[in-house]
Amino acid sequence: EAEDPVGRARVLREAVVAAFPRATVVALSHDPRHGEVIEATAAAQKAARIVVITRDGRDVPSQIALARQIIAARSPTTPVLHVAARGPYDAGLLSDAAATLLMYGDPAVSLLALVDVLAGKATPSWTLPVTLPSIGTA
Repeated sequence: EAEDPVGRARVLREAVVAAFPRATVVALSHDPRHGEVIEATAAAQKAARIVVITRDGRDVPSQIALARQIIAARSPTTPVLHVAARGPYDAGLLSDAAATLLMYGDPAVSLLALVDVLAGKATPSWTLPVTLPSIGTA
C-alpha cells in the first residue's frame, strides 16, 4: 500500500466524498495529461475552497508548478489549504496557500485522519522534528 498511488487516491477520494458529498475531487497522475490539468483548473475556478495535496513536491518541481497553476486559476477570495502529504519539506512551496498541513506519510490510515481533520472531527497537533527553512526551526 505504501507505494500504491492508485489505491491512495481511491481511499482519499472515497473518504472525501463520504465526508463532503458535494465536493469535487480531482486526483492527478504522476505525469498528468492535458485533460487532467484542464479538469483541475476548471474545478479550481468553481471551488469555494481548495485543498492541494503535494507528495515530495520539493523533489518534483513539475508537481509544484502544476499546483501553482491550479491555485492561480481560482478566484482570489477562494482559500487554499496545502497538505504536504509525505514529508514536511513541501511546506512553504505554495506561498498562495492560506495554511499548510504537514503529514508524515500517506498510507490509508493517515489519509483517513486527514479527512477527519478537514471535516472537523479531529484536531491536528504537531511537533516539528526537523528544521524547515521556510517555517522555522524544530
